Amino acid sequence: MDALHGEIERLRHKKESDGKLSLRDERKLKGYKKLLGERLGAAVIYPEDRQPVPVRRHQLVAFGMKHIDRMLKGNDAVHPDGRLYHLMHAIFDFKVDAATVKRYYYMSEDAEEFGK
Repeated sequence: MDALHGEIERLRHKKESDGKLSLRDERKLKGYKKLLGERLGAAVIYPEDRQPVPVRRHQLVAFGMKHIDRMLKGNDAVHPDGRLYHLMHAIFDFKVDAATVKRYYYMSEDAEEFGK
């Protein structure tokens, strides 16, 4: 596993220093990341793989993820455990302060209507 991680880091560093990778190396990097995820049995998301969320979209993404959380739990009265909130930050690269995203994510349904 260390060799796989080392190869991923080598290719990531090469991409960072050169600005891009050859098509062959891009495929290798993608394959290594996938293999690492399979071996770990978990999603592996590197900073460059995170989906950017523009400033004007952060509110909609936070509300959408919270709606998914509520739907999965099936009840508004369930105490939030924060798992989906933390995963959201692993998946998305918000271009606003984390406190702003948190405020919208944990906003009540009534307050969501007004966005305040």
